[in-house]
Amino acid sequence: MRPTTKLLLAAAALCGLSAPAASQTSDTVYRYNPRTNRSQTLQGTVNQDTLGNVVLTERDGKERELDPTTVLQISWGDLPVELEEGRKLAKRGAYAEALERLREAAGDDSLRDGIRATARLEAIEALVAWGTSDVAQLAEATKEAERFLADFPESRLVPHVRGMKARAAWLGGDAAAARDGFKALYEAGNGTAGYAPIVVAEAALAGAEAAVAAGDASGAAELFRSAEAAFGAVTSERDAIQLRSSRGADVAALGSSLSKIASGDFSGARSGLERGADSASTTAGIAAARLALGEAHLGLGNLVDAEIEFSWVAALDHTSADRRAHANLGLAKVAKARGGDGSAEQAKVRIDTVLRAYGDTPAAAQARTLRETL
Repeated sequence: MRPTTKLLLAAAALCGLSAPAASQTSDTVYRYNPRTNRSQTLQGTVNQDTLGNVVLTERDGKERELDPTTVLQISWGDLPVELEEGRKLAKRGAYAEALERLREAAGDDSLRDGIRATARLEAIEALVAWGTSDVAQLAEATKEAERFLADFPESRLVPHVRGMKARAAWLGGDAAAARDGFKALYEAGNGTAGYAPIVVAEAALAGAEAAVAAGDASGAAELFRSAEAAFGAVTSERDAIQLRSSRGADVAALGSSLSKIASGDFSGARSGLERGADSASTTAGIAAARLALGEAHLGLGNLVDAEIEFSWVAALDHTSADRRAHANLGLAKVAKARGGDGSAEQAKVRIDTVLRAYGDTPAAAQARTLRETL
């Protein structure tokens, strides 16, 4: 609560006046209804928003208990001024001022826990967005995520925040910390109420990919196996979830070959990746195989072949900004390795593309480091 608001309430109390009545604006819950296989909008008052249960009292007084994994979003009816202002400032890119407002709302004990948790989540999101131009803010984003997990350990938003914390570490260039964070999310959520199976599977896959980036071949292999099993266990009637699961399973199936990239066994990885690119059933699987093939060819010194693979992913993979960014970084490495007149400038063009268009991907940290060597 802002100081001016507190002063007004105190003055009202001293004068024997009642505080202004709280707004009765309804909360709106957007959820997926598994019985109808359709989205649903419910209104009322959310009395509980946890991993165990979401409890909504509808306008007619009827109480509903909702599976947290079916809740897509909650639009809170009674938003504090601080949260509204923080959102507006964040949209304008005024992140320092936005954080001040969002943190104030998150720390206001007079607000419902769900609203406070939302404010803390949006503070994390603001810091991650700020981190695309000021890398130091990514470390602060991980600290903000730790505050969230300490203050709201039972919040429905915990899986998302744990994923954001791991992602922020990776964006900051610490792939090993990202691996550990995603692995912890997978282990905590595997078979646990409140953790959607698709989120758990994608956490294992993200951890495996971070392990590859960290050069941890054995850790990558273990997490790829976990991801493959987790995607196999995902069942849903929702088209969007089925698509995410198919794409993830296709990438996880490449785990043996992708893990060899982490160990530098480029020759051993190449044949498996070629087979994977031919057998994959989704664009994501094909792109993941071809991106790794680019890395294998680059490691073997086959610059023309590496350029072909990276160019394909950079131009045609519509499923992942991370892979497109990685491919552009690969093209910068190819240009640098080729040498000769203009090679440094060609590399800088690709690096600038990563930093300008893909600043919110893990490749950006590597791009900044590579640029310093040109």
